[in-house]
Amino acid sequence: MSNHCHIYAIVSSDVQLPEGLTGLQGRHLYIVRHGQVAALVSDGAFELGKDSSLILGLYQKQLEILGQVKVKALLPTRFGSGLSSLGAIEFLLQRHEALLLEQLQTVAHKVQFHLTARWDLNGEIQTAASNQDVQKFKSDLQISGKIQLEDQARLGELISMHLEHERQRLTDKVLLQLEPMLSEYGFVGRDQEDVAFNIALLAEQALEMNLRATLEKIQIELGARIVFALSAPQVATAFRLLEVIEPRVADLEKARLILRLPSNTPNAPAQIQRAFKQLALERHPDRNPHQPFAAEDMQELSWARELLELAGSGVGVRVQKMVSN
Repeated sequence: MSNHCHIYAIVSSDVQLPEGLTGLQGRHLYIVRHGQVAALVSDGAFELGKDSSLILGLYQKQLEILGQVKVKALLPTRFGSGLSSLGAIEFLLQRHEALLLEQLQTVAHKVQFHLTARWDLNGEIQTAASNQDVQKFKSDLQISGKIQLEDQARLGELISMHLEHERQRLTDKVLLQLEPMLSEYGFVGRDQEDVAFNIALLAEQALEMNLRATLEKIQIELGARIVFALSAPQVATAFRLLEVIEPRVADLEKARLILRLPSNTPNAPAQIQRAFKQLALERHPDRNPHQPFAAEDMQELSWARELLELAGSGVGVRVQKMVSN
């Protein structure tokens, strides 16, 4: 076994690997278990470099692998996550079992769908231009007989405000009918002008047909005004993504030194918090208005606290969301 382990996901302990399933680049997949949680792992680090196409290809392949794993609950790790040894993985599972189990329960038996709603942008702009406020503003301009550059800007602003109002109204209409079937949802950025909204949905896979039937009903009600596209069910990466942290020993010692904590000794969260609060009171910029580096000192204290709270014993984990509510 090599000195580095690549972590694909944290999973519930009922995990089963289909026969013949291999990891990235054909590497052997295996399970590391502790109590009610486990880690899906392969040996060796991946030298990703800066080749974005290679990284994207490996990431898509990793999602395909995770999609074939038979398990009640799965938490993907940030792509490229790894720890230095099998012992570090075992320690991670042991130290953070309660947190990992809690997060696994939130995604148990659930998958992610991606909903895109496209609308007739030109038609919406024409509708916005006929809005009462817009028409009144145009009428006032005609009466004055002078149209300045700022007037044109204001006209565009009024139309944009109406478009945004309609976008929000349509989003609320859709979510009102979908929410009873959803565990969570989050908004994804709109990369094209004709996209009214993009939403990531977290739901039980068994509800897929209900979701599609509801969207079809809404689309009939709205006519040609909007068109929905709902993706196939996928591994849920937008709602719970784990970042595995294994700082260097030197960084841990630096953090302890900054907070004036004992060297080479793991510290309890309460001890770390007390040390931070005491030093923060002393060094806060409001109490040191003539100290040019007070803000930097606070940033350093915050860095030290976060590092020790996450990985005070050498290995930590942070739960992230990739969508906004």
